[in-house]
Amino acid sequence: MITFNSVSKEVGKGRLKRLVLEDVNWSISPRSQMLILGQSGSGKSTLLQLLAGLTTPTHGWIDRRATVSIPTGLLRYGAHDTPRKLIFRLSQIYNVDPNEIIAVTALVTTISQLLDVPIRSFRGALRAQLSVTLTYAFPCDFYIFDGALSVGRDQAFRSFCESAFQIRKKQAGTIIATSSVKTARALGGDAVGAVLFRNKLYVYPDVEHAVVAFERLPTEKILSPPLFIEPEKVLDADDGF
Repeated sequence: MITFNSVSKEVGKGRLKRLVLEDVNWSISPRSQMLILGQSGSGKSTLLQLLAGLTTPTHGWIDRRATVSIPTGLLRYGAHDTPRKLIFRLSQIYNVDPNEIIAVTALVTTISQLLDVPIRSFRGALRAQLSVTLTYAFPCDFYIFDGALSVGRDQAFRSFCESAFQIRKKQAGTIIATSSVKTARALGGDAVGAVLFRNKLYVYPDVEHAVVAFERLPTEKILSPPLFIEPEKVLDADDGF
């Protein structure tokens, strides 16, 4: 279980400080599937960073009684490590055999000869592959995805990610944030839907309700007071923008 208790988050400093999330109260239970829709810049990545523990709330608190997957962007914190060292450190946190993780990583990426080379020297595509592979490799309670389930154009790697996602989805909860309605409908299935808009998180019973609400949102260029569809009215034809 992960619970947000009146969570607000500000980013930036001084005159550049801005509110990204405001008074979010939200819980997600084990093995739940959730898909979050949000326009570009709405705070989706910040919300996922809070979920993963990479950042802390400005106000409120998060009760995290679950393990979460390796979040996208983690490698910038381990850039001076080699893949082998990073995997050994993470294996202590997740309480797994590091040799199993190394075997998987070497199998599905091209780093088998680079396990003892600093990650900072990897080209961007290889670093991205490593990051995504580590997301899937460690067993945990929730898997978190910021937009995509895979990276690059390597079909073999994309096939691995598709298979790994389906396996992990059966074993644990998933939380996917995206700005794409097409992605939401393709991946939503029986997931709970949510929309992140103007610092608020609106939760709906399923993805289709969330898609309808998302498609009716005004653009962020419109500065008039928000007219948001309430969850219980989301499918009423006379409501909306």
